[in-house]
Parts: sequence; structure tokens; C-alpha cells
Amino acid sequence: MKKILIINDFVSWGKIAGSQVDTILTYKGYDVIFLPTALISNIFSKGGFSDFDTSPYIKESLDRWKDLGVKFDAVFVGYLKNSRQKDLIMTYLQSLDQKPLVIHDPIMADKGTLYKGLDPSIIDVHRDFSKISDISIPNFTEAKFISQSKSEDPLTIAKIIGENNKKVIITSVNDENSHNILAYNGKEAEKISYDYIDKSFAGTGDIFDGLFLEAYLKTYDFRLSIIKAKDTISKILKTKVASDEKSIDIKIEKYLNLL
Repeated sequence: MKKILIINDFVSWGKIAGSQVDTILTYKGYDVIFLPTALISNIFSKGGFSDFDTSPYIKESLDRWKDLGVKFDAVFVGYLKNSRQKDLIMTYLQSLDQKPLVIHDPIMADKGTLYKGLDPSIIDVHRDFSKISDISIPNFTEAKFISQSKSEDPLTIAKIIGENNKKVIITSVNDENSHNILAYNGKEAEKISYDYIDKSFAGTGDIFDGLFLEAYLKTYDFRLSIIKAKDTISKILKTKVASDEKSIDIKIEKYLNLL
């Protein structure tokens, strides 16, 4: 059984973030350890929120697991609170004798702006971390911030992030006629279209992360894993809309039978 470390935020009120990734991977039979980077009271759409920086806990946990000889097949890194957390995690990864697969979703922005409450310095944090990741999964806004490119061409941006043959998935690559995911395998790129549903949802990126990681660790087929993840999300969202459920977050436990 493959062991996966999820490093991401935990949201108490709202089914998003690390708990979504954890639930998907655990359901699919992986041995998952979830290390929260922040404890957040509620999803941002509720209005104000409170959060707690877990940096001391991250350091102590990583130190303890290293002492215990815990080995991970993959490490997923999402929401980071600050540069201290980045340094702690990078130092830990660089100290390992056996390097795990590192997947990074720079959760910080969408629709051209940073998420509420985030300092612009977080862009440098994720830019640094993307350099040591094997696979990066930003949305288009996050990709623009990380790449520092003035170009609007997603392939140009992907090549900057994926220098040295790293893989990049840019979600939300949309134009007037289609909604797409850009898949860059380190050498070539392909736009993969998906069915767009004109409703607001929270946590779709988290679900994509979990589904992609699950499929990729099983097949190591980059393109196939993206297609499987986007097709499964489409099924989940269509089922949710048909059920007329009012909440914008996705209670993934209700849809595990679709995975």
C-alpha cells in the first residue's frame, strides 16, 4: 500500500481543502497522513474567518516521522501559510534518502486576484516550492503569478513553470468557445476540454488534486490521469446539480460511489 503525505489546510466549516484529498485517497485504498498547514474556521464565502498557523506542529511532526523512519511514496503540498512552512517542508524533503514524488497545487488565487487575507509574499513562497516539485497544478491565475510572465499564452507560462522537463497542469484555461485544462508533460502540451457547468462550486480544485493523484500513482500515465480526474468531477457536479443541493461545497462522501 502506497503511503501519501498530504500537506494542506484544514477547514472546519465547509467540505474543501485537505479533507477532500484525504477522503478520496483513503477511499481508494492509499495509506494517507494529513498534516495541516492551517486550521481555518470556515470557507471564505461565509464572510469573515479565523485561522491558526500550525508551523510549530509541522516541524515537530516532520522531525518525529523522520526519527521513526517513515517513508512516503508521494507528498502533496497545497495551501501554505508562509515562508517558514515552505522552508520546513523543503528542508525535510531534501533530507530524505529516498525522494518521494512531489505534487504541488499553489492554492492562493483565482480570477486574477489572491484569496482574501493572503499577503502578496505568498507568491514567492509558491514560486520557490514549484521549483522542487515534480508536478505543479496551478489554475491560470496562480500560473501567471508563479511564472512572472506577461504572456497570456498558457503554453508559454507552462514552459516557464515546467523548466527542466517538469510536468505542469494548468486548470481553468478558458476562451470564448471552450473550457480546458492545459497538460504539459515537460516536452509537449495538450489542451484537454471539459464540460462547463455555469454554477458556483467550492473545492473542485481539491477534488481534482485527489482524483489526479490517485490515478497517477496507479498508472503513472499523465494524460490518462488528467482525463480520468476531469471526467469524474463532471459526473460528481452533474449529480450534485440534479440533486438540487443548495450548498456550494461538495460533500465528497456522498459521491464516492462515482469514483
